[in-house]
Amino acid sequence: MIYNAVSAANFVQTAVSLYERYYASLQGNTVENATKPPAPSDSDAAGKECSNLIVLLSELYNLEVVSSILVYDIIRGLLAEDLTEHAVELLLKIVRSAFSFFPPVCYPQ
Repeated sequence: MIYNAVSAANFVQTAVSLYERYYASLQGNTVENATKPPAPSDSDAAGKECSNLIVLLSELYNLEVVSSILVYDIIRGLLAEDLTEHAVELLLKIVRSAFSFFPPVCYPQ
């Protein structure tokens, strides 16, 4: 049982660190003290990797593997800098995926 918890935590940690590295490469920054992820050929591939990792982390939130604190930290990090096209796309992905269980609000007409 403990082994499963450790491997799940390792999986989540790896997913988050890969997301941070790909997002930093999109912004033109580097993450210190980190091994490089598989090198994407261009920024579109890095953007796709970020998008896929955001959806993965959002689904982990929906399955209650990670808490809302992680999701809100990611949203906070995306809003902390200037809003770029990639940041807006990632925000939209995370909101649609992680918070899709709320029923739509119906306004009276």
